[in-house]
Amino acid sequence: MEAYTLILWAHITSGFTALLVGLLPMVTEKGSKEHIISGRVYFYAMLGVFLTSTMMFAIKPHKLLFLFLIGVFSFYNTLSGVRYLAYKKQHTAVKQLDWVSSSVVFSAGLSMVVLGLYNFYTGSMGQGVLYLVFGGICTLQAGKDLHFFMQLNKGIDPGKTWLVQHVARMGGSYIATFTAFNVVNNFFLPSLVAWLGPGVVGGIIISRVVSKLQLK
Repeated sequence: MEAYTLILWAHITSGFTALLVGLLPMVTEKGSKEHIISGRVYFYAMLGVFLTSTMMFAIKPHKLLFLFLIGVFSFYNTLSGVRYLAYKKQHTAVKQLDWVSSSVVFSAGLSMVVLGLYNFYTGSMGQGVLYLVFGGICTLQAGKDLHFFMQLNKGIDPGKTWLVQHVARMGGSYIATFTAFNVVNNFFLPSLVAWLGPGVVGGIIISRVVSKLQLK
């Protein structure tokens, strides 16, 4: 069996594991043993998705650029969602990992926006929309994180930002996972609906949950 095929199967296995296990942290009590363990399994499954998509892109860069960038997008949501848990308290030093990952994803998001504009220019409207949407979200998220880290360095109380962003990012990560599953197994929806539909529906749900958290 070719190396690419092995990596593809590892990618599918990681993605399917994330799709199934990712539901558990949503329905278990926050802070419970079940929540923590299922969250860790989900994190490593998403890490597997990211690493395998990166390796697949390295083998077929001319075909899998968008897969790689979506891998960056989905794993950044997972990583930042976990890392926000470290910033519950005021005067917490920002880790180098967080500065680097946010800066890299901010640059990746800007690159996606540029690719989106290029695709519009060349007439590839569908690809242009996808690059602009995902690139715009990446840029906004990473930019928000960098601003948050700067505020922490100034000693500003983070309040409940860590909780709100943990919920929002992990939810966004799962939406990205479900979107990938939806696109691969889509047989009747228009392509843009398959790509963007889960994000719209999931985004509304996450917004309502976040609003309730902020009210509390």
